[in-house]
Amino acid sequence: MLRTFLFLLVPSIGVGLQSNDKSVLLWVATPFGFWGGPFNQTKMDQFLNATAKLKDVVDVMSVVSYGLAKPGSAQAKETGGLVLYPNADVVIKALQKQGFQVDPLVGDFYGQNKIDTYRYYFASTAFRNACISAVTSLGLDGLNFDFEPGDCASNTTTPCSADDAAKFAKMLTGIKDALRGKGPKGFDARVSVDTGQSTIAKTNFLNVSEADLFMTMNTYYGRSDFDIALPRDLGIEGAARFSLGVCPGCFNSSESDIVGRMSEATRLGVKHLAYWAGTSDPQSIWWREIRKWKAAPAEGNLVLV
Repeated sequence: MLRTFLFLLVPSIGVGLQSNDKSVLLWVATPFGFWGGPFNQTKMDQFLNATAKLKDVVDVMSVVSYGLAKPGSAQAKETGGLVLYPNADVVIKALQKQGFQVDPLVGDFYGQNKIDTYRYYFASTAFRNACISAVTSLGLDGLNFDFEPGDCASNTTTPCSADDAAKFAKMLTGIKDALRGKGPKGFDARVSVDTGQSTIAKTNFLNVSEADLFMTMNTYYGRSDFDIALPRDLGIEGAARFSLGVCPGCFNSSESDIVGRMSEATRLGVKHLAYWAGTSDPQSIWWREIRKWKAAPAEGNLVLV
């Protein structure tokens, strides 16, 4: 059944993103390790030299900065559950000094990403307060939530459900409400969420939240998946809140494929893009085409899916 979606090109939500501007968010690990680590000046200098080469195209840096404490632990009680990775704050401040907006990534990875942990924090007032404190203490422009429970598909006793997604959406709305006026210069701090890789992060479930941006991961892989997911997710969220996820490391695209994807993004009126991940090769074909997309006016505002 065909559905028609009308995209209204309204002002983007958040700090520093003006009406009709396009924006690019780049996810990065700290130069000291994926989960942070001991400070090393040489690694920091190399990292900042690389980020400087992307200053012309990247607006927002999302540093992998926060994990979640084990519910009920002493660390959870001490931190509200929001655990800053070692020296992630040093990287955040350095990127801010370079002139980037910074929306750190909040999430667990590689065996630590359990649905029961997320369920605990969905309803945690202490966690929400810790998020507020992080934004205000570091002068953040926002927070990016990447909750991808790895045990939903394999654990039949605690499968993820639409109810989990509803609670996730409620958490995002609560944090967004709490961050109104808390960003730099009294702006509302942004709340963004990565969608598409699990039941709790389906675009159509999280759309009811007050989150500012939805970074779809459904467009990471083959072109047939991309061609289905882009108009569908863009239609659900609308141009002001949809962010096109690209992951060069997830799929080995040819030059013609990359050109085609970004041409389609231009044609359909995509306004926001999120790149996973890192600063390598700022003159790659991907970055060349992203620069072209960003410089071009959005062509389309009506999509049939």
